[in-house]
Amino acid sequence: MVQKSFIRYFGLIVIIAVMFSMIVCSETEKQPEDTTQQVTTTKQETTTTKQETTTKQETTTKQETTTKKEETTAKPAADPIAHNENQKKSFATIKEAVEAAKAGDTIVVDPGTYTENITMKVKGVTLKGDKGAASTILNGEIIVNADNITVEGFTIDGLNKDRCVQLNGANKATVKNNVFKNCLRGIQGAGANSESSIITDNVFETRYGIASTNTMPKLTATGNKFACSDEAVGLGTGVSSVDGTDIIDYFYNNNVFAPGKAPVIDYRSGTATPIAIPAKVHNETQKTGYASIQEAIEAAKEGDTIVVDSGTYTENITMKVKGVTLKTAEGAEKTLLNGEIIANADNITVEGFTIDGLNKDRCVQLNGANKVTVKNNVFKNCLRGIQGAGANSESSIITDNVFETRYGIASTNTMPKLTATGNKFACSDEAVGLGTGVSVIDDSDVAAYFYKNNTFIDGKAPVIDYRSGTATPVKKP
Repeated sequence: MVQKSFIRYFGLIVIIAVMFSMIVCSETEKQPEDTTQQVTTTKQETTTTKQETTTKQETTTKQETTTKKEETTAKPAADPIAHNENQKKSFATIKEAVEAAKAGDTIVVDPGTYTENITMKVKGVTLKGDKGAASTILNGEIIVNADNITVEGFTIDGLNKDRCVQLNGANKATVKNNVFKNCLRGIQGAGANSESSIITDNVFETRYGIASTNTMPKLTATGNKFACSDEAVGLGTGVSSVDGTDIIDYFYNNNVFAPGKAPVIDYRSGTATPIAIPAKVHNETQKTGYASIQEAIEAAKEGDTIVVDSGTYTENITMKVKGVTLKTAEGAEKTLLNGEIIANADNITVEGFTIDGLNKDRCVQLNGANKVTVKNNVFKNCLRGIQGAGANSESSIITDNVFETRYGIASTNTMPKLTATGNKFACSDEAVGLGTGVSVIDDSDVAAYFYKNNTFIDGKAPVIDYRSGTATPVKKP
């Protein structure tokens, strides 16, 4: 009995053990299946991620490619501004044109503002602004390293640096018709000699005008205007003038030095010695001298006589003191005034100038000034030689002048009792315009008076009569 019970319990235990083993095995078999699912899921997720990543990469790549395409899409080429007239080629910058130039080429630059530093290394190249300095601005400097180079027609702004133009051992370089400003030196010599340099008709608005001239033998420097704050010209030991004359006299006789600005400074003795701008305008009555005409006019008193030495003067003159005589020492052939003269007072005399009006309105204006005498002058390059303005200028005397202007004597309606004899009219548009107020000193017919007492060049403009309200040319008898 006991034995049977034992066997029964033992068998039950075996059965339970077997069942437990089966359960454990079953769970163990299920676990790998779950792992497989997890692995599969991970693979799917990974694949998805890769797809997503690939998609993102592709999208990014497309975007980047598109961007790159946009970035690398060629921008329109810059318009050419510098033109090589010999090679018939144009360039987007001045520097490119200069670097591509061959000996003897001419490069013409369009109007505009350019920021470049230019080095000229090829002999005989000409670089010029097409419309001149007023329209062609270069912010930078030009270094001339070769012979026979020309720089013409620029305003060169040195951007407050050392120089506008450097002549670096360059012979026969020509620098003309430029304006230099905002730099230490307008033109500077450097290195070996720059022999036979030609510096003409430039305007220097710099601290120092022409510097390091010790490297400039046989220098031509004429027609320049110096308005420098520290030094107009520094004379070094090697400098000489092209005509062999004294270099100080040469500069002062052939150039314009703005009143109140810096003079020539002589370094040849080893000491900086300022050379005062010589008095070229003399008040003979007061026995005083002046560097400019306007200075002398402003200091004049009634009845004074001012005499101007031969030379070229660039000034606009306003005469406000009665009875002042302004005349030249050697006549119109040797005394050029670039500008105009306005007579605002009675009994003034203007005599012996060539007056170049610089293509402006007039050479002389009579502005309500009576008994003004204008004689022995040459008028050119202006709209009107002599113009009346404002109130009447009665009893004016206009004699022995040459009119090479568009209009000779204009606005004569303000000129009663006019004396006009010995004048030569070579005008393009109108020799004399007769206004309603004009009359002549002998009360004769005005048109006939002009033709009888003056010379009118054949083929040039005649007298024109406006007194009827219509411009009527009056034929030469």
